[in-house]
Amino acid sequence: MKISGLTVLISGGGAGIGLSLAQAFAKAGCKVIICGRNADTLQKARSEVPDVVAAQCDIASQESVRALADMFAKQVDILVNNASISQVIDLAAPSATVEDQIAEVDINLLGMLRMMHAFLPSLLKKPESAIVNVSSALAFIPSADRPVYCATKAATHSLTLSLRHQLRGTKVKVFELMPPWTDTPMAAQVRGVPKLAPEKVAAALIEAISTDRYEITPGLSRATKLMSRFAPAFGFSQLNKTVR
Repeated sequence: MKISGLTVLISGGGAGIGLSLAQAFAKAGCKVIICGRNADTLQKARSEVPDVVAAQCDIASQESVRALADMFAKQVDILVNNASISQVIDLAAPSATVEDQIAEVDINLLGMLRMMHAFLPSLLKKPESAIVNVSSALAFIPSADRPVYCATKAATHSLTLSLRHQLRGTKVKVFELMPPWTDTPMAAQVRGVPKLAPEKVAAALIEAISTDRYEITPGLSRATKLMSRFAPAFGFSQLNKTVR
């Protein structure tokens, strides 16, 4: 897939992996649109990515997503569903509110569904287009201290497989980016594990899109996925040996 000249929309594009993706797509010759909830974060990203278009949007709100699609759907060739939150939650603790858990599902999984529902009709009319869903290596072996996050990423992987199958007769290509622990604010509390630079995650995606490689497992993600198949109990115990 040749991406130069195409328009890319990245949810959660103001920071972390999303910002690195915005920079990589811009460098590859794309017009880049980023969206997110925090206006200050978007404004900072605009100063770091030349010519980026920033739009405030809460993907947990159907009305907000619909307004975003009304503005940009006809322009967008590649939709990158990147926005997510990750919470350390002890499910048995009194502080673990069901509202916080539902909010995580609402952004990580339902937000992706809202975005795909809003943009897919337009993508189907393009001569060539793509959807990129950002899941995680933790979709295969969960980190037990982030149970809801890992569950939403496992659901993202399953949903992406089905979506790719359903769209196999169309011009819409479906990619899945599965980063390992990445050196971003989301993983700032994670200690004792190697973290991949977000720029390397972004570079892996750009290369994969250009060669139509639909599952992208940068860094330790490939090893994690293989471990989940051949030694799942060992992999889980190793990943969670420091998690109480």
